[in-house]
Amino acid sequence: WAAFHGAPELIQYLLAQGAKAESPDCLGMTPLHWAAHHGQSDAVRALLAAPEGLRAQDRLGRTPLHWATRDNHRRVMEQLLASDAAPSFINLSDLNGMTPLNIAESIGRKDLVELLLAHGAQ
Repeated sequence: WAAFHGAPELIQYLLAQGAKAESPDCLGMTPLHWAAHHGQSDAVRALLAAPEGLRAQDRLGRTPLHWATRDNHRRVMEQLLASDAAPSFINLSDLNGMTPLNIAESIGRKDLVELLLAHGAQ
């Protein structure tokens, strides 16, 4: 709920109380997936304090970067790509064989394609 609705203070509180940021729900989505999917950049920032979820793939094989790209959330994409871990997830494919770069190309977002290429997408 906190990630979906962009409540960074609640996220920080939950993490401080021992909540696991990388814990998936029944769809295999972590809080970072939900925050990225809904463009909640403040929630993303709070969750990046525990970056274990960056490489997490949901039941569709999508990472938070896949969701941010699919839903045109450039600011969130920039936050995720600024992570030192970006090389480890930028080229991951989902179950349909789509990488974030493929998604950006398929939705006709040249600016997102350029952003991904600038960070090493292939």
